[in-house]
Amino acid sequence: MMASTGSPLIDGRTGTLSRETIVVMLTDLFRTNGFEGVSIASIAKATGIGKSSLYHHFPGGKDEMATAVMEAVGSWVTQNLVEPLLSSGTRQERIDAMLENVTTLYDGGNQPCVIASMMVGAEAGPVFPAIRAAFADWMNALQQALQETGASPTAAREAAQDAIARLQGALLLCRALDDRAPFGAALIAARRDLIAA
Repeated sequence: MMASTGSPLIDGRTGTLSRETIVVMLTDLFRTNGFEGVSIASIAKATGIGKSSLYHHFPGGKDEMATAVMEAVGSWVTQNLVEPLLSSGTRQERIDAMLENVTTLYDGGNQPCVIASMMVGAEAGPVFPAIRAAFADWMNALQQALQETGASPTAAREAAQDAIARLQGALLLCRALDDRAPFGAALIAARRDLIAA
């Protein structure tokens, strides 16, 4: 989901992959397999990182890894979805900036939502509050942007919920059908309805 922000891939002190690099790798694993579908053994196999090195960076094991992934996801959501929505631009400018970043996030419908994927099996786990917060932050920022540009609170809330639900549902269809078209259609419809709200 997120690319490295420029810190080195190798930790100069230990000669091993940096924690940030491992978090990027973990994000891809959790996005594809969900919280429940990822184990320490599968992480070690997929990344080529030994279990001892994983525990060096994440003494709390899988829960700490998932928490680190959700912290990175939360930061990405803030920078790329929330901040553009709460900028000083017009409604169209804010919506277009958000949707451009959503398109990048989901690779035009080729990638599932890491937040939604993490929910599978994580409902009672330590990362669920972060999962809920990421969706809530996005929806609240979208609602606020609509209200600041003239929508009533009710219309803004309904439009924000509809847009996010439409995009998330389209990702599910894309994955099930192996077809990016539903995501493209959802983007067009979400933009139309958000600008009209």
